[in-house]
Amino acid sequence: MPDAISAELREQLGQQLSEGLTALDLAPDPSQQAKLLDLVSLLVKWNRVYNLTAVRDPSDMIARHLLDSLVLAPFLLDTHKLPSEDHTVDTELDTHKYDVIDIGTGAGFPVLPLAIVRPDLNFLSIESNGKKTRFQQQAIQNVGVQNVCVINERAEQVEATAAFVTSRAFTAPAEFLWVSKRFCAPGGRVVVMLGQAELMPVVPEGPFTVEQTVNIAVPGVDAPRHVSVCRRL
Repeated sequence: MPDAISAELREQLGQQLSEGLTALDLAPDPSQQAKLLDLVSLLVKWNRVYNLTAVRDPSDMIARHLLDSLVLAPFLLDTHKLPSEDHTVDTELDTHKYDVIDIGTGAGFPVLPLAIVRPDLNFLSIESNGKKTRFQQQAIQNVGVQNVCVINERAEQVEATAAFVTSRAFTAPAEFLWVSKRFCAPGGRVVVMLGQAELMPVVPEGPFTVEQTVNIAVPGVDAPRHVSVCRRL
């Protein structure tokens, strides 16, 4: 794949990524780290034409897209995977194929970085913007991501269930939980990304209970980050 960034810049970004992963206590293998850098390079290239993200600087992309997505990786360790025949992902939706559903993925965050570092899990990306889903499809092909299915639909038009449901910026937390209940299997988790912890609403009596809310430090991101894990009853 032609690189949209110079070899010197790629080396600098690789060092930044490696240090950030260490700070997050993550240890992807060298091939996975190379894929993460390939993803940033492709995003830089597409962003020049399609304006996929307001983040323009590649270094900021490492922090605000890759690392800010990968903070969710530790919460996916125990997948409670639904029964399925195999781990092969195709373009046909099946309610028993997915470990993780990402709603309103945008240009592929957090789903693509998570899929790169967790090749053992199957991911479904739901995004209604065709331009952004086309980028995801191109990234899957160019970067070599085998475990993501991308669907270009509004969330309410998709029927699928997974052990985990995620999103970075789909909607407000309370609304996200309301939308997520149809995608999250009983006993599964919805992982809510927050700024200030107090933004997590009190969960009303119903299908979810808050298991934990954790303060997360994202290397290179000054804004506060919290992750709240809600279990589907």
